[in-house]
Amino acid sequence: MQKVKSAFILAAGKGTRLRPLTEKIPKPLLPVFHKPLITFALDYCIALGIEKLALNTCHLHENFYNTFQVKEAEHRFGLGHYEGKSLTLFHENPILETGGALGNARSILEQGTFLIHNADILSDAPLQDLIDHHIQSKSMVTLLLRHDGASKNVAYNSNSGQIEGFSGTWNSLPSLPSKDSISMVYAGIAVIEPSFLDWIPLEGPASIIPALTKAIEHHQKIAGFVPPNDYFWSDLGTPESYLRAHLHIAQTKWNPPYKLGEKSLPWPQAVHPLATIDPSATLHSMVVAGANTYIGPGVHLKNCVILPETKVDQPGEFSEMIFFKDSFFSVNKNNSPDISC
Repeated sequence: MQKVKSAFILAAGKGTRLRPLTEKIPKPLLPVFHKPLITFALDYCIALGIEKLALNTCHLHENFYNTFQVKEAEHRFGLGHYEGKSLTLFHENPILETGGALGNARSILEQGTFLIHNADILSDAPLQDLIDHHIQSKSMVTLLLRHDGASKNVAYNSNSGQIEGFSGTWNSLPSLPSKDSISMVYAGIAVIEPSFLDWIPLEGPASIIPALTKAIEHHQKIAGFVPPNDYFWSDLGTPESYLRAHLHIAQTKWNPPYKLGEKSLPWPQAVHPLATIDPSATLHSMVVAGANTYIGPGVHLKNCVILPETKVDQPGEFSEMIFFKDSFFSVNKNNSPDISC
């Protein structure tokens, strides 16, 4: 079994599509059944035997420092902890985008093959198979790909297994340069050799697309990996997809294929032990009530998520809603979230 030396979790985004949920808490720290979203990626990396863990921060970075017990931090990075392992946090101001973030974390990533994982992705994709494929193909970069999704942003040669190009932005279709090319979706997870860092500008914000494109133009092997079997994958980037991910987990009894952190509650527990629910309130189908929430008399909920420290005390029937401090969000049922399995 091949291993990678380090993992970098991309967590600096502002979560604009999730506003107003992300005005007080960063998207990667939003709870999924009471567990911070980013910790699923960290748990998976630990299960893979990865020893060096790192992430980048920008928006509300103090929340990350509190979550991962960063006691002292310089202007660029701090050292925290998760599940007994050290966790390096690279702070960005301004945000550096994916390419710039990798360059900023060069001190850790240049030490050997590393994995990158978007912090807003919840998945049980076969990452060990991705790593094995990368090592065997001797590629500089291997992207995890998916057939399904709204943003088919990668031109993938199904015969050679190589990436042939990208769209100008991550949400537009790429041109297909050969008869074997098909449009695929980048799943937000990749395995990368440290030599790729030389294709990224040394300082400042930078997209990763120009670096990948330039490497391809210079005949470097940029590969794609398409798992032979379906896997669960959800981009929790919108209120709709955030709620739908909870629904999917509850309805399918989805269970991650790796050990969850020791502090996790039994999975998936809908009502937190510190939640208070009035005897006259009713919860139907899927309702997740976070720590220190209060559901008052005459409140009837169906398919709702109540974030921690939130009161729902106005009597009535509520469905397909996310409640958070001092406000709530009604999910548009006509919106189709990016969830597949």
